[in-house]
Amino acid sequence: MFGGGALSVISTTSALLTDHNGRRRRRGHLLALSLIGLLMGLLPPPARADTVAPAASVSAASVSASTSPDSWSLRVPLAPLPKLPSTKLPPLHQAASDELDVRMARLLTLKAASPLDQPELRFLLDGVDAKLVVAIATRLSELRESLSGKNVRRLLERSRKDGRRAIRKAKKKTGKEPAGDWLVFMLARPRPNKTAWRDGVRLFGMLRMLEQRATTTAVRVMLAAYGYFGEIVRIDVQRTLERLGDKAVAALIESKKHKVKRVRRLARRRLDNMGRAIAGEAVAIKDPAILVDVLRAFGRVRDVDASRVLLSYASSERVQLRQAAQAAIAAIGEPGRWHLRDAYQSQTGKRAPRGWSWERTAQELFRLHQQATLRPVNSLLQAGDKALREKNYRAATAAFDEVLRQIPRLPATATMAPAYLGRAQQWLDDDKPAEALAALRKAVMLAPHAPQHEQTVSKIAEIEARLRSSAGQPDRYLLKRAVRIDPANSSAKSLLAAAKADPGTSSTITTRQIGAAVLLFLGLLGSGLLVRRTRPSQEKKRDGEAIDASDGAAPPTSE
Repeated sequence: MFGGGALSVISTTSALLTDHNGRRRRRGHLLALSLIGLLMGLLPPPARADTVAPAASVSAASVSASTSPDSWSLRVPLAPLPKLPSTKLPPLHQAASDELDVRMARLLTLKAASPLDQPELRFLLDGVDAKLVVAIATRLSELRESLSGKNVRRLLERSRKDGRRAIRKAKKKTGKEPAGDWLVFMLARPRPNKTAWRDGVRLFGMLRMLEQRATTTAVRVMLAAYGYFGEIVRIDVQRTLERLGDKAVAALIESKKHKVKRVRRLARRRLDNMGRAIAGEAVAIKDPAILVDVLRAFGRVRDVDASRVLLSYASSERVQLRQAAQAAIAAIGEPGRWHLRDAYQSQTGKRAPRGWSWERTAQELFRLHQQATLRPVNSLLQAGDKALREKNYRAATAAFDEVLRQIPRLPATATMAPAYLGRAQQWLDDDKPAEALAALRKAVMLAPHAPQHEQTVSKIAEIEARLRSSAGQPDRYLLKRAVRIDPANSSAKSLLAAAKADPGTSSTITTRQIGAAVLLFLGLLGSGLLVRRTRPSQEKKRDGEAIDASDGAAPPTSE
């Protein structure tokens, strides 16, 4: 509300008038309040937010309606190569860890009537989010250290025998072989007093939760569990991957370079069985979210054979696919250099310079793709420029409005300002000041440093005064401001003269002065009352001190 100098004066005055004495502190505050009121009356009012130019810097020479058509084509600068998002799991949340413990504790108390029973597992599978996946990954890593594989395999084999026996009986009755669930098998043969049974139930319960989540991260954790526990979970994991289908493709591609050999073998075999072994087959997925993860997976394993497929998606109209493909290409790096050069040549019809590194080739290629996405915007810019040169301000502003809608942070927008200035004049000629005011404000925002900036801001203040006057709230301050900013604004001068002649016309400055006077009066009145109250109390205190001193003094001696 106040300038920096005013605040400095106020703070300094308060500091000087404040000491450890409570009365002096209150008096200092009241005097500071008086000073605030005085400064409110003396300082100029703050500028209106809707007429203040933004801090953008645009040269005055750029605001011209006679620009060449070539200057209306946006050029995309070279951008840094994108990077793939990290596959590192975020930190563990304690609340998620506690929730997982609660679910596991409840699972250990659950019983299944038979190996083919369908117990209620909603408490286990509902609401499995990314935080729970992190908690599961942490628990699996801890379980890896404590689980006894030999004992768990023994219990699991007994439970599977019971399950196979139940499956054969059901097949004889119905003619169909039901699918077995190893988690239910173990719940149908409970051994809660054995650590191996409890560890096995937790293990298969968490695998079921990962299947329910069914994201690339969840499948990645599941495959890591197979690397930890091996044959204990192999068949269960294979069945889960079959049920997940394409949702598991990205994690399986990444697992082709897994550090554990059995995980690599499982990933290659599963991709081959799914018909997703090569890049051209792997991207034949309809779900865009899954396809984004697949493209990133090729970059993470640096699959050079997938470079051509990735380059075909690097110019996709879908932003997420385009960004994922470009990040994967950047991750492959130098091995894909010749694919990049071939793509550049097919895109431009000329070879990339020999001195270009693979990074420069990729940057230039990606810039061409980005430039292609700007063709509709460039067409609108050129249409708006043509309409502006023909003084068809209505068509020009319509085209520029659409450009600004598509690219709100469009650079060098000062060239659009003359169109809005011309459109504002048309609105004024049609006696539509509100529409003209909106056009003028947009012109000020687009070209804050244009040569006609002061005239435009002055016109905005004048139109605001006109609108307030028509609404029954005349305001001389706005007219004074319009004249102060642009002394050549004759219409604002005439309106101001008429407003001064009318005694009923008010001004926003009057309200400020009244408020300042009230604050000044209250501050001075409070200071006076406090001084009057303080002086008698201080005099009494001094008198009391004198009496006490006289009582304690020695009696005078006679000579």
